[in-house]
Amino acid sequence: MDMQMTISNARFSNEAHTQIAADIDGVEVSIPAIDGNRHYEAIKAQAITPTAYVGPALAEVQADAKRTIDAQAEAARLSYITPGDGQAMSYREKSDQARECLAAHTPASPPAPGVYVLLDSEVGIMKNADTTITADAYEVAVVVEATRQAWLAVEATINRTRVQAKADIAAATTEAEIDAVLAALVWV
Repeated sequence: MDMQMTISNARFSNEAHTQIAADIDGVEVSIPAIDGNRHYEAIKAQAITPTAYVGPALAEVQADAKRTIDAQAEAARLSYITPGDGQAMSYREKSDQARECLAAHTPASPPAPGVYVLLDSEVGIMKNADTTITADAYEVAVVVEATRQAWLAVEATINRTRVQAKADIAAATTEAEIDAVLAALVWV
């Protein structure tokens, strides 16, 4: 005995109208709009016309795109720096020590060991710009400050790209415009 399905809330769930979402006997199901599928055949037999596909609200698409931009910006940053909150704290402290060291000392009068512990931890390991090994905390400070300056230039580019892309997403009025913004992103 063939019992008729109770079908309600039928609606296309994609732009191509090849998939239908509907409640069948009180259960939400996803139905391929393919001849021979028993649920699709029941929809046709009951002369049910699914409502047109309505994509996500633009605000939702914009929010998703902005999260994507932030994730891509972070990935771009991580191609230059080591990930992790602890590593970021180490970079910050080392940078602070380097700037303090450079302000208070000279190549002829480097700091005594133990004054700048993070700089000291890289003496004899870190290389100077000329590829010689650093001999004291002052030389490490020079390399750290040069690296910080280079990072600032990269981060400025990443940040500008991120902020501009988010502004463009906020101004977009269609999903196609949002997709175009995401597709055009060049981080560095």
